[in-house]
Amino acid sequence: MADTEADQQARVLADRFWDQLLELEPIIGTQVGDERFDDRLPDRSATGLAARKEVFQDTLTQLDGLERDALGVEARTTLDVAEAIARQGMDAIAFRMDHFEAVSHLFGPGQLLAELGSLQRADTPERAQRYAARLAAIPMYLKQVGATALEGAATGMTAPGLVVDRAIGQVQRLLATAPEESPGMAPVLTAGDDAARDAVATVLKEKVWPAYQQYLAVLLEYRPQARDSVGVGSLPGGEDIYASQIRAHTTLP
Repeated sequence: MADTEADQQARVLADRFWDQLLELEPIIGTQVGDERFDDRLPDRSATGLAARKEVFQDTLTQLDGLERDALGVEARTTLDVAEAIARQGMDAIAFRMDHFEAVSHLFGPGQLLAELGSLQRADTPERAQRYAARLAAIPMYLKQVGATALEGAATGMTAPGLVVDRAIGQVQRLLATAPEESPGMAPVLTAGDDAARDAVATVLKEKVWPAYQQYLAVLLEYRPQARDSVGVGSLPGGEDIYASQIRAHTTLP
């Protein structure tokens, strides 16, 4: 059966949102094989946060304007997924989940090099250039994340001490490794020429390692303000934060 005009509008909306989402979260693009944004990292500044909010809110507004009952199953499902992602993004902004992500040992900055090293390809000169450019963006990314962490500490929205300790240990272990032997070299060791390997090693040594030293200093400054409790229920608005995370992970109240 041919697509209706409503189905076509839904596809345009979904495609636009997908492109915007990958621009906001370029590592997701790398994960799914879309290389357009392989030379950049997410913007974790206040400006980046505002851009995220604008994209999510605009998408939700457009979704509200569509008559979804008239859509086919595929289009309705696609828009349901887009809505869930946008609402999750709005919740994350409202409850400033980035305050906690800034010091996470699971999904935080300390594992960024290992993640990029396992995901990104650098087997052509163009791919190697994009990878080196992404690594060169790490200092600004860590500066933004560090500022976010300290902002959270100043407002009492801190991570548990045990999480901060693990994040500190994670970064210390990374810095104890020679840049040339770090996970960040993986893409150019498995595929790449000498020039690519030298370029990546130089970026790691001259830019990334000093940036991680500064981020470690932020974590050590942050540590005395970390909370003793584990769950967010002890924080102001903790029950609402829990509810937002249940929605984020299950789409259910």
